[in-house]
Amino acid sequence: MNGGDWQLVVAVVIVAGAGTFLLRRLARMLTGKAGSGCGTGTCGICPTENAGQSAEQSLPLISLDVSAADVIHPKDSPPQ
Repeated sequence: MNGGDWQLVVAVVIVAGAGTFLLRRLARMLTGKAGSGCGTGTCGICPTENAGQSAEQSLPLISLDVSAADVIHPKDSPPQ
């Protein structure tokens, strides 16, 4: 093997893994199979009342009121 052949092997493995991932996602989307994450009701461990949790039951978002100008030039110090 040449010095750069290992890079080709690593790149082919990464591309093959990404391709496999995308093909599995496409197959699941086309067959209509839902994911098995929390809230889907497919794991059998989660309580059933939480399986279809709506947006009204979720926690509210909190605004931090921070603008990009405050991060770049804080109000306490003069701009440099």
